[in-house]
This record gives sequence, structure tokens and C-alpha cells, in this order.
Amino acid sequence: MTSQEEHSLERRIEELERRVRLLETQRPAAPPGPRHEGPRTTRPERRPRSTARSDAASSIRKALRSEDLINKVGILLLLIGMAFLYKWGIDRGWITPTVRVIFGFVLGAGLIVFGSRIRSRRVRYGQVLIGGGIATLYITLFSAFQLYSLLTYPVAFTLMTGVTAVSYGLSLRQSDVALAIIATGGGLGTPFILFEGPTSILWLVVYTVVISACATAIYFEKGWRSLLLVTAIGSWSVMSYAWSEIVSIGFVPLADRAVYQLGVLLLLVLFGFVPAVRDLASGRRPDRWPTPPVRRFLGGALIRHPSLWLSVVAPLISLALSHRVWDLSDTTWGAIEVVVATAYWAVHLYVKTTTDSRLASSYSVASALILAVSWFHLFENESLWLLALAVEATAIHVATYVSPDRALRTVGHALFGAAAFWTFGRLMEGTDAPSIFSGTSLTHIAVFVLALGSSALVRSHRISSAYRVVVALLLAVAWFSFFPDGTDRFLALSLQATALILWTQYFEDYAVRITGHFLFGVALLAIDWRLTSLNAGTPPLLNTVALVDLAVIVIATGCSFLLLERNARLIYRFAAYVAFLGWFWRDLAPIENGHAFISLAWGVIAVVLIMMGWRSGRDIVRITGLTTLGAVVLKLFVIDLAELGAGWRVVLFIGLGALLLVASYLFPSIWRGDAEQLKSPELPSDRDAPQPDD
Repeated sequence: MTSQEEHSLERRIEELERRVRLLETQRPAAPPGPRHEGPRTTRPERRPRSTARSDAASSIRKALRSEDLINKVGILLLLIGMAFLYKWGIDRGWITPTVRVIFGFVLGAGLIVFGSRIRSRRVRYGQVLIGGGIATLYITLFSAFQLYSLLTYPVAFTLMTGVTAVSYGLSLRQSDVALAIIATGGGLGTPFILFEGPTSILWLVVYTVVISACATAIYFEKGWRSLLLVTAIGSWSVMSYAWSEIVSIGFVPLADRAVYQLGVLLLLVLFGFVPAVRDLASGRRPDRWPTPPVRRFLGGALIRHPSLWLSVVAPLISLALSHRVWDLSDTTWGAIEVVVATAYWAVHLYVKTTTDSRLASSYSVASALILAVSWFHLFENESLWLLALAVEATAIHVATYVSPDRALRTVGHALFGAAAFWTFGRLMEGTDAPSIFSGTSLTHIAVFVLALGSSALVRSHRISSAYRVVVALLLAVAWFSFFPDGTDRFLALSLQATALILWTQYFEDYAVRITGHFLFGVALLAIDWRLTSLNAGTPPLLNTVALVDLAVIVIATGCSFLLLERNARLIYRFAAYVAFLGWFWRDLAPIENGHAFISLAWGVIAVVLIMMGWRSGRDIVRITGLTTLGAVVLKLFVIDLAELGAGWRVVLFIGLGALLLVASYLFPSIWRGDAEQLKSPELPSDRDAPQPDD
């Protein structure tokens, strides 16, 4: 049996063990019940939540019970011990630089040879030895060049490249992803391990692209996703750091810039499209392009599906690196980004025709993000940036409503979330000249309209409700930038709360209803402040402030009739009634003999409520009137006797007393309650009286 067949057999055994553990964690089947006639629907089998945790725990227990842990620790301690031996020999003068380098070569080569020989019997043990040998050769070459100057740069670079090639060859021969990762890390790090000052950008770009292409080709053949991840991160890091070092020396010629840009585009192809092609090929011919299993506790989304996130990240990183190379105008960059976004959308439409919908979604997400970036280069006005983001988010929701795409819809939510936070920050900054017709206010209104329109296209009721709530809260804050006068803001807030509650009468939306109650609570707190802090205008009860306050009180009372909850209706009416009484006090108290007019107004209101309670038979209305009457009587004795003259006292006491007597007289004609209560107790007649004895 060859080593490759042995490794394949080992993978199959691990997969079978994983499936057995999965079956053991599932619940036993329920006992068969009576059979029912009719169509039978089958539900997809749901994976237990504890499966991932059990797989991770099983993998960890297996590692602790096997030799994997101790051989890795052993090779690490061996390398550290060799370093201490080197140091000890150097301190005593036993080991010259040449001897140290030769010993390192011998040790590295010996570990590789011994690991290759023993691997046929001890697979993992041999892998650890080979990896340690390769690492030893890299360290030895670094020491020979940088520390001891025993090798020239071309010789050291050639030897390091040879070690990388040998590592790649061993990884393919032995199907060992760890060796490929070591080779990629050592290969990409070679120019920096042997760094001796700024070098040619042409050479560096070509070398990085070659190493990346070799690693990507191995990934395409073997399907090692961890190798692809390490290669992508390492290559982009090398390109970014290399440009920073090269730019630091001064002006970069046009030819070097062009070469660097070509390298960026090649990396975009290697990481942005090649993994996608491999996934499509694996989906069509899984036997030819298999995908190795990933250990559960190491297999996050980044490892399991690298092509999905690389197709999104690769163009963004490529554009970022390109921005550093070329000094173009923002408008030019914006146009380039629109072209790139359009191209990615075309790729999305093509991939969508295949069976891999997730991969098609990733390209649509990349297109949306690139287009969102382009707005900041195409427009110079902050309001246009905000409006463009909202328009794009709306377009995304329209597209996903026609053709569902969960990932793209998430981008639309994210763009609207960013627009909401941005709008909130702009509103909190305020403006020196608030106006509803200013460019800033019109932009905010447009964003609100787009968000409300998008809420109708969102399939999730909770998310749709969240859109409306966010817009409602932002609009409540926006009134301060729409109107310069506090009275206008107060009235607008009350009308908005009314509109929200009216909306919930036709469309069931609990969150919007709560938001409407909250805004009315804010309005009632505001009217409390206005009644106690604002000065009364002239004429009393007919000035602008008084009329706006009265309008809000009437609106709150009217909203109470739209509410279904009895407690909510009572709270609204009670708050509006107390504010109504305070409205009279605020406007009438400052004028001469104002308390007399307040008592008269309150008394009339009390009598009207009492009579309405009699007429309707509603105890709550009658009790409210009686309570108000009690407050009027208390005010007569506590305040009016001290504040008013004798004439007004006479008028108030006689007038209110007469009003109550008239109301009492009209009680039989108004009452709609139990008729027995209207009957007077009967007096005994003479006929019924006992007769005296003769």
C-alpha cells in the first residue's frame, strides 16, 4: 500500500468515526403509532446542536490520546535545545560559524530523510520530522547569510528557493498540507529573511506571484483550503509591505508601478476567481476534485468556504493596493470602481446559472460593496454620499424581492444601518438655520422615504418593523432641524405619534405602536414643561402657544379612541384631561382676577362631565367630574378666598351653587341608569293607617 493510499484510508476512517458519533448523539426513533391515511410530508433532518461540541471534544481527546501532541512538542523542544547547544558551543569557542552552518544543514537534511523513511509506518510522526527538517534548513540559511555572511545573496536565495520547491514536492508526494503551508510561508518570507535593503519591485512582484501561483495550483489539485487561506494572507501582506518599503526610498518609476499593478491583478485572479472555479469543478465532478474534510473545531466559515469570502475580499484589497500605486482623481477612481462593480455583477449573473447559489451571492455582495465605495469618490458632497447609499440599499431590496438572495439582502440592511447611524450623527450636530426646505433636510427626508419603501419589500416582519421604528425615531429627532420654533416641533411630534398609532389600526405592528406611545409620552412631558415654564401669551387662550397646546391635547384625546387597550385609553385621556385643566391655569392665572375665571371654567367642566356620566351611565366619567368638582370647591376655600375680592367671592359661590342645583334638577331627565333609583320612598297614606278602636 502506497503512502497516498494509506493517507486516503486514514481520512475515510476518520469520516466514518465522525458519522458514527453523529448517529450516537441523535435521539432514538419514536415507537410506531397508528397509521394515518392521507398525504405524508417529510421534514428535513435537523442536526443536533450538540454535534459540533461533541466532534470538537472527540478530536481533542483523540489528539491527547495519540502521539500527535508529544511528537510536535518533541520537535519543538529539539529545535530549542539545538539553539541552546549552538549558544553554549559558541560561548566556549567550540563551534565556528562554518561548523554551525554545516551542522544545521546536516540536521535538517537528516530529519527530512529520516521522516520520509519512517512515514510509511508512522505517518504523523514522519510528517512532524519532515516539517522540523524544513524549518531547520530555513533557519540555517538565514544564519549563514545574515549572521555569518558565509553565503552571497544569490546563493542564499537560490538555496531557499530550492528548499521551498522541495517542500512543495514532498507535500504533493505525501499529501501533506502542513508541508505545503511551511513551504508557502518560507517562500513568501524569503525576500525579507534575506533582506539587505530596497530591491527591484519587478523581481519582488514576479517572485511573490510565482509562489502564490504554485500554492494556488496545489490547492486546486488537492483542495487544501488552509493552504489557500495562508497563501492569500501572506501574499497580500508581502505586497502591501513591499510597496511601503519601496515608496519610502523616493519616487517610483512608471514601469515599476505598472509591474506592481500587474502583480495585484494576478493575485486578484488567483484568489478571487481560481477558488470559485475549483468549487464549480468540485460540484460537477466531486470524484475528480474532492474537498477534504475539515476538523470541526478548526473548521470555521473561513476554512470551510474560503472561495465565498475571498471573492468578496479580493477585489476590495486589490482596489486598496491600486489606490496606493496611482495618483488619480477621485472621479476617475469612482468611474473605475463602477466598472469593476458592473463586471462583478455580470460574473454574479453567470455563476447564478450554475447550481452554486452561494458563490453567486458572494459575487453580488462584492459588486454591492464596491459600488458603495465608489460613491465616496464620485461625489464630493456628504449629503450626496448619504443619499447614494440609501438609493443603493433600496435597489438591493428591490432586487432581492424579485430574486431572493440572503447575503445580498444582508448588505442592503447593512447599508441602511450605516445610513441610519450617519443620519443620526448629522441630526445631533444640529444646524445654525433649521429649515425643512434646506438641502440637508431634504436629503434626510429622502432617506426616510427610501427606508420606509424598503420596509415594504423586506420579507421578515421583524426586520420590516425595525425599519419603521428606526425611521420614526430619526424623524422625531429631525424635527429639530426642520423647524426653528419649538412650538412647531412640538406639534409635529404629536402629529407623528398620531400617525403611528393610526397606522397600527390598519397594519398590525406592535413595535410601531410602542414607538407611537413613546413619542406621545415625550409630547406629554413636553406639554407639562410648556404649561409650567412658558409664559402665557396674549390674548389668553387664543394665542399661538395656547392654541398649539390645545391642539395637542385634542389630538391625544382623539388618539385614545383609536386604542384597543382599555388601560392605554384611560392613561391617554387622564393625561390629556390634566393637561387641559393646566392649560386654563397657565393662561388665565396671570390676568387680573384670573383665578375666578379658572374656578368658573373648572366648575363648568366638572358639571358637564357629571351630566355626561349620568347620561351615558359611565362611572369613570361621573367620578372624574366629581373629582374635578371637589378640586374646585377646595380651590374656592384655599385660594380664591385669599386672592379674590368680595364681589368675585359672591359671584363664584352663588354661581357654582346655582349651577349644581340646576344640574341636580335636570338629573331625572338626563339619567339613563336604573329607573328604580329615581323613585322617592313612598309615605304611608291615611287609608293604610291603623284605625282606632271604637
